[in-house]
Formats: sequence, C-alpha cells, structure tokens
Amino acid sequence: MVNVVKQLRKDTESIIAVNPSLLSFIRREREKNEYGNVREVEKRTEMQRVRIAEISHSETDRLLQEGLLKTHIVNITAFHDADIQAGDLFDFQGSRYEVVFIRKITIGGYAPENAYKMSGRAKEIREAVE
Repeated sequence: MVNVVKQLRKDTESIIAVNPSLLSFIRREREKNEYGNVREVEKRTEMQRVRIAEISHSETDRLLQEGLLKTHIVNITAFHDADIQAGDLFDFQGSRYEVVFIRKITIGGYAPENAYKMSGRAKEIREAVE
C-alpha cells in the first residue's frame, strides 16, 4: 500500500505541474489579548503550489447569464500535506476566492499516511484587493 500512496503522490505532483499556481492563503483566526478580549485577525499561510482548474470562462459566463450559476467556482488540487482549510481566502487572476471545502483524498483508510492529495472547491467572492 505504501508504494501505491507514493505513486499517487507523484501523480498529484504531475497534475499540479500542468498548470501550477503559487498562492498564499488568508486565514481568519480568533485571538485573545491579555485582557481577555477576542478579536479576529487575518494570517497568511506560507506560499503553496496548487492547481486551480476553472470551468471555461465562456461556459461560466453562459451559466451565470442563464441564472444556473450564482458565482464563479474553481477546483483546487493540492499536495497531501497542504495547509488549506475551508473558509480560507486567496487571490487568483484578479479575483478573491473563498475555499468552500477541502478534503484529504486517501486510499486504504483514513490515516494521514494514506493521504495522497487534497481536493476541494472555492467560490469567487469579489475582485481582488491589492
């Protein structure tokens, strides 16, 4: 099983290499100060190499115009040990996206050593803020 997981991780590397994006994800976290007050802070993850796959823009535009799609959705493929969580934000091609869900994909059980990639979706929330 170990060899299968290693091969699937190599395959994931090849998939990402087709069209890689280097992204830093923005994570909102709650932080307590010395007085016990809680505030929300935004922290950035390290840069991560992922693949963002889109439905073609013409197809997306058509679906938006027909009312079948409310927002632009992209698929995320990442390495098995990527630091990505649902709710994280990232900027991609001039727009800001929010990770809707992200899951570890495993084979032969749910143990961490059986994970070979992470896969999920993100929705466009607005144009990117510089």
